[in-house]
Amino acid sequence: MCGIAGTLAIDGVVEPGLIQRMCSAVEHRGPDARGFFEEDGVAFGVARLAVIDVERGDQPIFNEDRSVVVVCNGEIYNYLELRRELVRRRHRFATHSDIEVIVHLYEELGEACVDRLRGMFAFAVWDRRTRRLLLARDRVGKKPLFYARSAGHFWFASTPRALLASDEVPRDVNFHAIDLFLHYQCVPGWTSAFSNVSKLQPAHTLTWCEGSVTTRRYWKLSYRDRPVPAGDREACELIRGALLEATRLRLRSDVPVGAMLSGGIDSSSVVAAMTQLGVTPLKTFSVGFDVDEFDESEIAREVAELHGAEHHELRLDVSAMAMLPRLAWHYGEPFADSSALASFALAELARRHVTVALNGDGGDESFAGYRRYQRFLAAPTDGPQAPDERYAERRANSYFNADARRELYQPAFLDSLGDCDWSAVLRGPYLASDGGDVVERLLDVDVQTYLPDDLLVKMDIATMAHSLEARSPLLDQELMELAAALPISMKLDGRTTKRLFKEAMREWLPDHVVDRPKAGFMVPIGVWFRDKLRDLPGEVLLDPRTLERGLFREQRVRALVDEHLAGADDHAYRIWMLLQLELWFRTYIDRSPAEGPVALPIG
Repeated sequence: MCGIAGTLAIDGVVEPGLIQRMCSAVEHRGPDARGFFEEDGVAFGVARLAVIDVERGDQPIFNEDRSVVVVCNGEIYNYLELRRELVRRRHRFATHSDIEVIVHLYEELGEACVDRLRGMFAFAVWDRRTRRLLLARDRVGKKPLFYARSAGHFWFASTPRALLASDEVPRDVNFHAIDLFLHYQCVPGWTSAFSNVSKLQPAHTLTWCEGSVTTRRYWKLSYRDRPVPAGDREACELIRGALLEATRLRLRSDVPVGAMLSGGIDSSSVVAAMTQLGVTPLKTFSVGFDVDEFDESEIAREVAELHGAEHHELRLDVSAMAMLPRLAWHYGEPFADSSALASFALAELARRHVTVALNGDGGDESFAGYRRYQRFLAAPTDGPQAPDERYAERRANSYFNADARRELYQPAFLDSLGDCDWSAVLRGPYLASDGGDVVERLLDVDVQTYLPDDLLVKMDIATMAHSLEARSPLLDQELMELAAALPISMKLDGRTTKRLFKEAMREWLPDHVVDRPKAGFMVPIGVWFRDKLRDLPGEVLLDPRTLERGLFREQRVRALVDEHLAGADDHAYRIWMLLQLELWFRTYIDRSPAEGPVALPIG
């Protein structure tokens, strides 16, 4: 796992020292080694977290005649199989790194090399013969890749902060993206909070040659035209087999591996698969809270004991909110999924013991784990409103819907947005899906939006902030393709979410773990905002510095704060979103992020 960066110039002149500054901005993602490649008009850099071939796997990595060079953030899980195939084709390897297979596959297949990779990755290949750059991002978007361009220059990096190391990349705000953030609690992947920064989409490649840029999508889940199991028993066997294989591949490592364990069925199933594969000693990590109704640490402890794990537990209280400035600095764009706070602390705990941690991300989107899918299964139509619009309006994390935002915004800010179509974020994926019914299409929508834009951003940034590599067996492409092939009746009925996945896991887990209602990974910020941090929302959100931005009506912000403190309404997550946004402005717009996190009045 690494942080990567690069810059290209048509005129052959790369700003001296820029690539070193860009790599400094991603050093937390890879503290073990630095590497650089520079020639006329091109500079690549990498900050490496050493996981496979610790001693010899430093990047950049070249092919045999050094005509192709790669830097990569991520892991190629099927590298051993690819390596054996490439050796048979007379390729010579200089390392035992998983990343080296990329340059040799590129020699064989060019851009199509991505089709053979099973892993999580964001990489850059420079072909020195053709002076062509290839960028690629993994299928579901585990690893981020940002880029910026001007008439004669191109920049790419693992974080927007690295791009901003160049004075030629301005920090202008994209206010349409801010509007979308306030609806979806994250900035959608096809846009950016910075007007001059873009993101390479999951399952896409980008080719740059002499200033010309083209992008291509190379993979998409299909919910049709695949053979399906004859019945539940066969399907359960296939699911367990696919999970075991996905987990086996993700145990390939030359450094210690553990697992993040929430007590939910997904992370518990991954731990069970690790036990089936004979992992010992098995180290697990969980987080609990000082507010009982938010605390799931007991069930996580039980699952760990069931599998004989060495379990490590962290209990969070209001003092954890001191991490807010660091969250804003690391996430790089406004990000308001409150469970990032717990994920950040959990990653810090895990990194004290392991370098790689498996987790349960992805199970809900593949096997229909959210209760909102049941609501659409029961009532697929609702008057004239299209399902994608209803889903965008009602999805559980839409704390500021269209009406709430109109009530919040200053008239001038609202007018400046024009006709911003917030529902288009979900409409495009919904209409492009080949799902056979409404719920299958909504699963596809979440795989393309909520998963990469929120959940995977949350986990990538939280773990890499502590130089911890997170691996997700349930996001294995073959397991996801198997799940997509299953009829919706096998995944969901009126009573049970994840029906078939739960049945498959009964062989490994006790019924009360399998049948536990989904709790989510909620943080008790509402309690904390009414207790020891009751003054914080007003001190930040009603500060003249905040109000002078001219975005929000003071009286509406004041009402949100006062109503929450009085217990008249629960505005905790709306307040959290506004705090995250203001912290982003103070960290990235009011000053250079190179100065580090800002200060907040938190004890």
